[in-house]
Amino acid sequence: FLGWNSEKDGSGISYSDQQLFTYDKTKAGETIYLYAQWQQPNTLYHIGIAMNYADEGFMMIYRQVIQAYYDDLNAQVSGNYYQLDFVDARWDADCQLSQVKDFINQGYDALIIQPVNSNSAALFSEVDASGLPVVYINRVPTDYIYTDRSCYVGTDWREIGPAQGELVYQLHDHGDINRDGKVSYV
Repeated sequence: FLGWNSEKDGSGISYSDQQLFTYDKTKAGETIYLYAQWQQPNTLYHIGIAMNYADEGFMMIYRQVIQAYYDDLNAQVSGNYYQLDFVDARWDADCQLSQVKDFINQGYDALIIQPVNSNSAALFSEVDASGLPVVYINRVPTDYIYTDRSCYVGTDWREIGPAQGELVYQLHDHGDINRDGKVSYV
């Protein structure tokens, strides 16, 4: 508890705890409001985001969206603040493993990882051993046993591929828009 203030946002006249408040008799009949002022616990969370290739179209959008989401959280008066640090492995699994180890060694609070390889046992075991919460995105980790501190957010392409094929087949031209016997796509 910091004290009292004549304005909700703390920009008015401040009064300390148990300070004597003298009522101005010239303002008789006027309601006086004093607002309790509390110090928010300032907790800074460091989130390491390891991308396999940040210049890829979808991942560029993803980066903008996640940054905007955390910027909005930081703008709220919750007392929690988030610092995002992005790294780009540029399709190099060894580089990504090194980047993730750096996040862990620097004491980051959580990780978001788009694995370069979906079967990167070295990466998965390093993260699990750290005990950090992790969200794997956009690439399903194969043969990975999820813990209470890990999850995957994305699509299972083994299901989406056939579903897309069925949708294309239902089109009047079955996706062969220029009639050359091949499915056309952009």
